[in-house]
Amino acid sequence: MFRNMRHPDRYHGRGTMRGFFEGWYFKLATADKKRVIALIPGIFWGQTDAEHHSFLQVLDGDHISYDYIKMPPERFQAADRPFKVELGANSFSLDSIRLQASSQQTRLFGGVDFAGQRAWRSSRLFPGSMGAYNYIPGLQCYSQVCLMDAELSGALSINGEAVNFEGGRVYVEKNWGKAFPYSWIWVQCNAFDERAASLSCSIGHIPFGPGSFRGHLVGLYHGEQFFAFTTMNRSRLTIRSLQPDVRMELENRRYWVEITTQSDPDTFILCRGPRGGEMVPMVWETLQGKVTLRLYDKRQRQYLLETQGERAGIEYGGDQMQIIDGQTEQTSSTDSTGRTEQDSGNNR
Repeated sequence: MFRNMRHPDRYHGRGTMRGFFEGWYFKLATADKKRVIALIPGIFWGQTDAEHHSFLQVLDGDHISYDYIKMPPERFQAADRPFKVELGANSFSLDSIRLQASSQQTRLFGGVDFAGQRAWRSSRLFPGSMGAYNYIPGLQCYSQVCLMDAELSGALSINGEAVNFEGGRVYVEKNWGKAFPYSWIWVQCNAFDERAASLSCSIGHIPFGPGSFRGHLVGLYHGEQFFAFTTMNRSRLTIRSLQPDVRMELENRRYWVEITTQSDPDTFILCRGPRGGEMVPMVWETLQGKVTLRLYDKRQRQYLLETQGERAGIEYGGDQMQIIDGQTEQTSSTDSTGRTEQDSGNNR
């Protein structure tokens, strides 16, 4: 168990047979940004043997479709060295995906390979994106950003449509534990105008002991430089509602970042997630979101990055008032750099 804490990409469910889930999220976008899908292989251990099952969730961001391919639990296999998850003939690793999946709704065949992987920067003492929180037992939900970004090669047949992923991008993360948080915001994008930029942003209302707290994990690559704004490194967070989207500002001693989302409610897909000992429809996600990103160096007094991204994954889950600080309605605002700008819709 301790070894898995040090390697959060790996499967954590060995020896656990009741009330546990684990799933890996692979988001793939073509180089021209015209096609985007997400694949979620995983395992669910219910309260009874009849509830145990493995699964492959398939989100098609362009056709706004969803499928939950349910399989017997023994179809799920996980290896550690190197890391790999298999669901029958389907395999997922941090180097490749191979698919031979079919249901009444979905047919997936083919394979893609990853190159130039960029992971969340971590250390032996603070492993993965959750760092020291990996060592705390009994949390409701754990998460890990496995790959912030990588380049794709290969192709997939998606319901008879040949989709070429050559030169596209992939993002990989995972969650495991008892249940999803009761309130969260999740934003991911690695299809920015600034090609070398990638973003992962998770904010959740987290039960802890007799109380709770708002935790945040925000990581950003700009070129080869990695910036982390997290609860652990004491970065400050402010979230304002833009109905239904949000504007987030995070700040540490050296840097300030602003993340503004834009989404169309008609593009959200209802997916299953763990709640109350079951996998139930509860997660609304779009793969057609947009993100405006600004990164400022307070010491140098200059912007390092101002860019916009497409094909962003966005989720707004649960009671947002548990994690949102307030509402933004004014037509202008002053950021921590002292610069005032006019808003236009959700873009600055």
